[in-house]
Amino acid sequence: MGVLTGLLRPVEMLNSRLLAVAKALAAGLLAVMVAVVVYQIVMRLISPAGWTTPAAKFLMLWMIGLAAPVAYRHGGFVGIDLLERSLPRVLSNILILLILLMSAAVIGTCILLGWDMVDSFTGKGTISGLKISLGWADMKDVKFRNWHAFASLFVCFCLLGLVCVELILRHLVRMGGGADGLTPLGDTGALD
Repeated sequence: MGVLTGLLRPVEMLNSRLLAVAKALAAGLLAVMVAVVVYQIVMRLISPAGWTTPAAKFLMLWMIGLAAPVAYRHGGFVGIDLLERSLPRVLSNILILLILLMSAAVIGTCILLGWDMVDSFTGKGTISGLKISLGWADMKDVKFRNWHAFASLFVCFCLLGLVCVELILRHLVRMGGGADGLTPLGDTGALD
C-alpha cells in the first residue's frame, strides 16, 4: 500500500499542476474562439474574413485538447456504470481496473498516432487561410502548419495518459483499502 501511495503522490502533484495550467489555457482559448466567431458573424455583414473559420477550428482543437484531460480526471466524461454497480464489490473493482488498463492501452496507441500525425508529411503542410501577416514590418508572413493543429491531439493524449496512470494508481490504492488517504477528485469544480 505504501509503495502505491508513494508512486501516486508525485503523479497526483504533477497532474494537479499541469491540469491547472491546461484548464486556464483552455478557458483563455475558449474566450478567444468566441471572440473570433463573433467577429466572423459581424464581418459577414460587412466584408467576410477568410481566416476566421480556420482560426476558430484551430482554437477549438487546442481548447478541447487541454480541457479533455481535466474532464477525465474529474469524472466529466459520460460513463455507463450499470454493470459496475450490479456486480459484487470485488468483481466491480476488477472490472474498473480492466477498463482503466484498456483505456491506458488505447491512450498509449493514440499518443503514438498523435506523434505520427505531427511528424508526418501532412503535418508539414499549411493550414489554408491561417497566417499572421507581418507585411507591415517588411517581414514574411508566418503561416500556421498542420502540425500546429495535430500537436493538440498529441498533447491531449499525453495529458490523458498521465491522468490514466493516476486513476489506475488511485484505484489500486482504493482496492487495497487505502481510500481514506486519497484526495477526493469528484466532479466539483472540474471545469468552472
